[in-house]
Amino acid sequence: MKDELTIGSSPLNETCAQIRQNGYYEQAQKECRAFLNQLIRIHGNPPANARLAVKGFNHEFGTYYEVVVIYDDEVEEAEEYAFLLEGNIPEEWDDEALEEMSTTPPEQTETPSDEAIQQWLYDGVAEATDGCMVEPDGVCPHGCPSWLVKLGII
Repeated sequence: MKDELTIGSSPLNETCAQIRQNGYYEQAQKECRAFLNQLIRIHGNPPANARLAVKGFNHEFGTYYEVVVIYDDEVEEAEEYAFLLEGNIPEEWDDEALEEMSTTPPEQTETPSDEAIQQWLYDGVAEATDGCMVEPDGVCPHGCPSWLVKLGII
């Protein structure tokens, strides 16, 4: 059965973007993507039936973002990986994460048409702002959100 653990948005001893700060969305996406990649560098790629993702959570001040591990709790290897991540969160950013967060995001593609948006909602897949294809509420490997998220549709 599918289960999920929230890992966080940054290493334990690091500050992170705050939901009400100017530019929160872009900064939080960068931090979460860098954190996700750092977790993979430390603990390896997720096994079958487990995956890491950046997920939005509703809050009275808006949506905030954190890294989650989604796994099948009936697959021992997947469950062990999830608990490994949850119990071994790094304390600080590594050099690669710091470098990743300092890079300029890719160029945005042209704002999509209403027809494209409707098709993405129907298909369950959407274009990210840099042209990558992602889940409707997803973020691409470059840290760019889907247009559906960027436009506030979901």
